[in-house]
Amino acid sequence: MKLNDIISFGPVTIDYIGTANKLNNNESATLLQQLVHSYGGRGANFCVFSCILGTQPLLIAPVGQDYEVSDHQRHLRSFGVNDSGLLVASGLTPRAFVFSDESESRTYFFEDTSDQHLMDFAVWTESVVASTPHELIYCTSGIQHLNQLCLELSKADLKAYAPGHEIMYHSVESLNTCFKSTDVLLVNEHEAQVFEQRAMKSIESAANEFDIEIVVITLGSQGSLLITNGQQIHIAPCRPKVEVDSTGAGDAFAAGFLTTFLRLKDPLLAAQFGNAVASFAVESLGCQSSLPTKERILERVSSNYGFSPDI
Repeated sequence: MKLNDIISFGPVTIDYIGTANKLNNNESATLLQQLVHSYGGRGANFCVFSCILGTQPLLIAPVGQDYEVSDHQRHLRSFGVNDSGLLVASGLTPRAFVFSDESESRTYFFEDTSDQHLMDFAVWTESVVASTPHELIYCTSGIQHLNQLCLELSKADLKAYAPGHEIMYHSVESLNTCFKSTDVLLVNEHEAQVFEQRAMKSIESAANEFDIEIVVITLGSQGSLLITNGQQIHIAPCRPKVEVDSTGAGDAFAAGFLTTFLRLKDPLLAAQFGNAVASFAVESLGCQSSLPTKERILERVSSNYGFSPDI
């Protein structure tokens, strides 16, 4: 693949991830057992894993001035992420705070952005997408009207959309608008249930209505469900060595799936590869904390699914 064959439109964050024996539900404090700092964000996570698989995607997102003066910039560039699509503004890069115990996880976000910055970012995004040749665009931003803009504006052969946890906040109308320009839809099991409750129809029904070619529902430790050509195919899970933290596993899956599908055009092999990539993301606290090599990913694909894709 050439330099900018892939565009990732999604957030860049600095993550703080903590674990506890029990997250308290009352006004008392919770004692954390572990607390780590990690670089994250759905767009950035996707790019890092995509780079490991041999691409150099262009990342489009807003970041704060701290991005350039901290280790964050060096970190992403060290993997080969093309960060020329990042718009730097005053304030801080968005923060994510993820706290979990054995039974639940709670996530909080902080975005230090002004209305003017959001308007500037909209103009920036339109210019970058329109001027950058690309085969694949992956839209997973929390800024829904810009997901819609990117999907409609892009001339990519393959347009992928992952609404993420914001699926509970976006209007059904805006989701449907994005679906109209989507070739591959990626959601997890909880997001699919939320959509069904809000839209009064299943993700599969929406895919049929809007001619979405491929839907993938990730199922955590149970693998993934591939829906294409009127068929539902359960993809067996790829077992990690240890399960520590699921933050960013869906982003890792998306990178594995889309990178493989773009090259091989086989959704079944792509889903198996996505499961394998995601299995590494859960082995440490923070999606970008302990990353595998491409060789280790290929070995895990081979040992779990019996094939070694040439990607």
